[in-house]
Amino acid sequence: MIAICLAVSATVFAQEIGVEINGVTWATRNVDAPNTFAATPQDAGMFYQWNRTAAFSVTDPMTSIGGSWADVASGAEEWEIANNVCPAGWRVPTKDEYEGLIASGGNWVTTPANGYRFGSRVNSLFFPAAGERFYDGTLVEGSTEGLWGGYWTSELRSASQPWLFAFDDSEAWMSYFNGREGYSVRCVKKVIEISTASLPDGVIGIAYSETLSATGTTPITWEIMDGDLPDGLSLSADGIISGIPEVEGTFEFTVEAANSAGNDTKELSITIETGAAVAVAETGRAPSLRVVGYYCILGQKLLHAPENGIYIIKYDNGKVVKVTK
Repeated sequence: MIAICLAVSATVFAQEIGVEINGVTWATRNVDAPNTFAATPQDAGMFYQWNRTAAFSVTDPMTSIGGSWADVASGAEEWEIANNVCPAGWRVPTKDEYEGLIASGGNWVTTPANGYRFGSRVNSLFFPAAGERFYDGTLVEGSTEGLWGGYWTSELRSASQPWLFAFDDSEAWMSYFNGREGYSVRCVKKVIEISTASLPDGVIGIAYSETLSATGTTPITWEIMDGDLPDGLSLSADGIISGIPEVEGTFEFTVEAANSAGNDTKELSITIETGAAVAVAETGRAPSLRVVGYYCILGQKLLHAPENGIYIIKYDNGKVVKVTK
């Protein structure tokens, strides 16, 4: 017998736990490619235009991931959920969160690279001085020398001018710049996160009930922030969508989950379809039943109903033995 051993070299990135300062848990690394952290705290990661998902290199020649340079401002009023470039469970910080970080006290350092440090020892944060790309995509002079750094917040000061956390070798401050420019992104941990990924379809006239879920300190309260639930359905404060659908169609909406520490929002949708009315009776114990279009789904079986009507489905030992209208 011959034994063959393969030596494989791989880079393993440590899981991001974060550092808590003034009640906010900050990532210790910049965002690199969309939804990924840089390998080390001193790695500058990549630049982003405000509320955009395409990433651009911090050195020339400029390379990109996920799209091309945008020549117009985003037009959004805040960094939108759909454009979150932070990894799962993290988001772009607010202006207030950066102001709290500045208030905690920090200083310019040159080790492990030029940048700004907050906190001390193991409970410290380092922000690389990566510079910026101008609104036309060109690298601003001095960026590669590490003379200053700029990090986007999730909020606007005014139209097309988002708030920006900035620093150089003398101080750190809040500023604002054109959202078409490219800057670094650092993330903060979500204190509450909606875990419901999608919602099942419903049928006109058939009772609907689904419970939304989120991770975080309880109690958690829920409400609709934008859009509408299907006619006949409502959302309770404890996260239950229930009722009897009245109109077919696809309904899109945004839910918010909130607790004592913060909130999270998520875009969801429910599709309501027209179904045949069905009565289950006679023999045996029927498994769960739902109706979609002209199809009756019973357990793992798919039965075709050629038209609307009342159908009696006869079971015997879990098997369909007769379907009559």
